[in-house]
Amino acid sequence: MLDAIRDSRPLTDVLRDNYLPDVLREHPAAVNPYLVMRDNVIQRIYHQRTGYWLPDGEGIDVIAPDAWAAALDLIGGSKQRSFVRAASVLMRQGDLPVALKLIELGLRRYPRDRKLRDLRSQTLEGLRERHQQLNPFKFIVYSRWAGVDLQPAA
Repeated sequence: MLDAIRDSRPLTDVLRDNYLPDVLREHPAAVNPYLVMRDNVIQRIYHQRTGYWLPDGEGIDVIAPDAWAAALDLIGGSKQRSFVRAASVLMRQGDLPVALKLIELGLRRYPRDRKLRDLRSQTLEGLRERHQQLNPFKFIVYSRWAGVDLQPAA
């Protein structure tokens, strides 16, 4: 992973590599606990090593979410249905985090839109289902965003 940072690879590419250390071959019982923590550990190390300004330039200029929402609205012809259509396609493709980001930006432009709110709920439910077994941290955050109360672990 450190080679990827030195090579200025984006974090998304590093995560997509699904890095699995060779040492886990000798300790198969450690694979599942490792998988639960892997993405979080990789992200933390990546951010510690790269600092505020990422190799791809992210962080040099801070762009407000409202500005991104306005830019996307321009691309979509200033119509809320463009956000709905694009988010729906992303959801069908399984790109739930991207769909959620787009929906959140759409809601900044069209905060009362029922279709966007419904898509947000569906997307959060899909993300909760995706992460409930392997990433408790994401599961907890997505549950909170969805307004779902979680019971304490017994």
